[in-house]
Amino acid sequence: MASGKAARVQLSDDEVDDILYLARTNESAELQQYLGQLSQQHNCSIAALLESSVDEDNGNTPFHYCAANGYADLLKTLSSQLDPSTKTEVLSRKNEAGNTALHWASVNGHVEAVKALIDSGVDVWVKNAAGHLPVFEAERAEKDEVVATLLIAGGKEDEEKSRAQEGEATEEEKAEVDVEAATSQMGESSLEK
Repeated sequence: MASGKAARVQLSDDEVDDILYLARTNESAELQQYLGQLSQQHNCSIAALLESSVDEDNGNTPFHYCAANGYADLLKTLSSQLDPSTKTEVLSRKNEAGNTALHWASVNGHVEAVKALIDSGVDVWVKNAAGHLPVFEAERAEKDEVVATLLIAGGKEDEEKSRAQEGEATEEEKAEVDVEAATSQMGESSLEK
């Protein structure tokens, strides 16, 4: 394929299972060889194979498994083979629980996998089906280095937007409440005199 979106390939269940297994077990050389064979057999790009490798039972992709297990090098290798026009979309694909590869890397504390996904352009503020952000999952799992990485990547402004969307007070709103409380206290103390 010269350019544009890679066409989906009709893979057998066994082919999908083999791709997912090799990604889950970090068999990088075997996976690359297998993808090469399938590419010739199906007359398609490796990008098309990777985009089509989704477990029909749970929606997991090779990227979910690489991220969950901290295989940052394999994650980088596979993502480099994706079509640039669909790379972010493919890496951001949600499984049936609404989790992205970034959610899985975050909850398991795999900083290098988190960084690889961020460098590939995934949205750090995407929520899963439970309404949780990757940073929430990392924080709940006490993965402080991942939390810091996600907050730096997302930036303070995006954090504020996210908090507002989740109904939490933003820093600006907290400051307004503090000013109002201080003004109210000042008024009460002058009435007492």
